[in-house]
Amino acid sequence: MQHEQGGMTVVEFIGFLVSLSAMLFLLLKQFFDEMKKKRDPKAYAERQRKREQAIKAMMGEGWRKEPQQEERDEELEEEEEKPIPLARLPAKPPAAPAPAPKGYYTPPSEAVAYHVERFDRSSRGTLLINQFPTRKELFMIKEILDKPIALRDEL
Repeated sequence: MQHEQGGMTVVEFIGFLVSLSAMLFLLLKQFFDEMKKKRDPKAYAERQRKREQAIKAMMGEGWRKEPQQEERDEELEEEEEKPIPLARLPAKPPAAPAPAPKGYYTPPSEAVAYHVERFDRSSRGTLLINQFPTRKELFMIKEILDKPIALRDEL
């Protein structure tokens, strides 16, 4: 949306204030939750357990609790300890695939994908310029079709 003076409209300003206040609210809530957790870990764990029970009661039996961050970290550590088998390259390149029957799409090979096709004909711009017998006619067409001189930016 373009504005003549470059400022924000009232709607944009209200949207900015709402998003800024929501961001600050969430940051402050997270900060105070961390402080409560550090101050009294047992009480925090008890509040979390009660909150999860309330959510489970509200959602019904199908509700599944997400794993805690510590459990996720342990799972990641276990996964990291496993050695990763190295892939072996084949001794010789695989045989070229059989050509597809006529009428079927065949994707281009990697070599064709980087192939640059050159044409011997002139570009479209050159053809347009050369269709006028003189440069004077070309200039007149440009002046007729272009913006008026007063509205051009290149003054």
